[in-house]
Amino acid sequence: MNVLEKAKLIKELNQLLDGLEQRSLSFFEIARSKARVKEIFALCDEPIFKKQILKFKSHIQPEKAAKDFAAQTLFQLSFRGVFQQDSALEKALYLHPDFGWAILYDPHQGWQIWLIPAANRTALISEWGNLDDTYHWMLEQQQSYRCLKTDHELKQIQSFVAQQIAKALTETETETETETETETET
Repeated sequence: MNVLEKAKLIKELNQLLDGLEQRSLSFFEIARSKARVKEIFALCDEPIFKKQILKFKSHIQPEKAAKDFAAQTLFQLSFRGVFQQDSALEKALYLHPDFGWAILYDPHQGWQIWLIPAANRTALISEWGNLDDTYHWMLEQQQSYRCLKTDHELKQIQSFVAQQIAKALTETETETETETETETET
C-alpha cells in the first residue's frame, strides 16, 4: 500500500469517526460505518498505522483497544485489565497489592491509569485523557517510583525462582535417597 492510499484511508477514517460521533446516523449507517472501519483496520494492520488507528479502535471497541495497547507495553505481565467501574478495578488491582496497573474507561471522560507506586500503597491515578497521554503519565510515575518491573525483569525473576525450586527439590531428593540408603544398610 503506497502513501497516497494510506492517506486516503486515514481521511476516510476521520470522516467515518466524525459521522459516528455526531450520532445523527441511522442504525444502518452506523453499522455500515463500523463495518468499513473494521475493513480499514484489517487493511492497515501495519506497525506504522498502530498509533494512528488506536484512536479509532478506542472509539469502536474501547476495551479491546486498551487490551491491545497494554499488550504492546513493557509492563504487560503486571497489567490487571480494563474496567468501566472503579470498584471492579480496585478489587483487581489490590488482589496483588505489591505492584500493578490497570486502565479505567469512561465513554464520556476517556481513560485513566491506576498504578500501585509501592507495596501495600494506595494507587496513583492519572487524569482522564487518551491512552497515549495516560500511559506517558504512567511512565513518568515509573521513573519516579520504579514501582513496576518490565516483563523481561519479571521473566528473569520467575526463571531464577524456578531454578531455585528445582535445586531445592533435587537436594531434597538426594537427601531422602541418602537417608533411605542409610536406613536400608542398618
